[in-house]
Amino acid sequence: MPSFETGVRLLKNILIKKRSYSAFFADKTDALHKAFPAKATVHAGPFGIPMLWNSARNFLEKKSFEPRQTEGIAYVHIPFCESRCLFCMFYQNPYSPEAADAYTKTLIKEFELWNQRAAQNSAPIKALYFGGGTPTALEPHNIKKILDAVRKNLPLAEDCEITFEGRLHGLTDEKLSACVEGGVNRLSIGVQTFNTEIRKEMQRLDSPEYIIRRLEEISKIDNLAVVIDLLFGFPGQKGKVWTEDLKIASELPIDGVDCYQLNVFEKSPLNTRIKSGLCQPAATLSEAADMYAESVAHFSSHPNWHRLTNTHWARTPLERNLYNRLAKGPSDCLPFGCGAGGKLFGYSWMQERNLAKWSEMVEKGLKLCHDETSGTLAPHAHTGKQR
Repeated sequence: MPSFETGVRLLKNILIKKRSYSAFFADKTDALHKAFPAKATVHAGPFGIPMLWNSARNFLEKKSFEPRQTEGIAYVHIPFCESRCLFCMFYQNPYSPEAADAYTKTLIKEFELWNQRAAQNSAPIKALYFGGGTPTALEPHNIKKILDAVRKNLPLAEDCEITFEGRLHGLTDEKLSACVEGGVNRLSIGVQTFNTEIRKEMQRLDSPEYIIRRLEEISKIDNLAVVIDLLFGFPGQKGKVWTEDLKIASELPIDGVDCYQLNVFEKSPLNTRIKSGLCQPAATLSEAADMYAESVAHFSSHPNWHRLTNTHWARTPLERNLYNRLAKGPSDCLPFGCGAGGKLFGYSWMQERNLAKWSEMVEKGLKLCHDETSGTLAPHAHTGKQR
């Protein structure tokens, strides 16, 4: 599989250097395998208009006093992980209790920055998503503080979908209780694969047996939608391994499954190992397409599952997948936290990813980084997938 960045460069070459719009039109002769020459975006959906930091800061400061015009959602980023998986490019900071305590205090201050401004309080928030990083790395007392601050400062709809994402490693009963008592009604767990060998190679920490048992336990919690992610395209996964992943997932008493493609990023540890010959190559785009088709065929033929989106499946009415669906449309998205992505009034941006700079920014009462050299407004990244 070529790196994700290789695909981006290929499409830029077609669009800019060759001045051709052919990349926007699908090849219908074999739509599954070669509809487009490459993949060039992590998440589908409309992007906002990019601006330089100084312009963005002034624009959003002014616009923050105007009422939102579309359905509202919110994204809260937790930029810590206890360990880094081989394939992940969302890793930002190592977790420590001290760093998490400090982050929680600053995050609460950020919730308060716009709580009297129309862009934040003018209309209900239909869905709220805690992504990362690994939100489930937080200790129960910080989970409780953050959720209390959210309810105090955000106009959550009565039926607001509140998602907490993470992994099963370290997800104690105390953390689960803090989530549920704080209003979380959807848990998104990054399983990725149930295969022992691939999990070890990708530096996933828990055994398949533990994952299955823990998912069965958590699924007994009333009114909590339990959803898992499965990744296809891992080295050594195509064929029987992927078939077994699908079989196990579809037989679990969970509420939803998201099957999505592995992206191999140039600077990821996985790409380094593949290039050095220490790891098998990931699936090609054509092989990944076949794996995707297999997931569609598998869940389509299963009597207990129904399709919500092109990659997402639900087993019970508890799973609405509301945030992910709204994030891929024109909805306004309020971002909170270091590295969070958001969108307002047709403009999108990503907040400062450097933890120290972000903290300094919030202390000054700003939603954007003060350093103009840090970058530009970026397309909204709705979740920290591939966690």
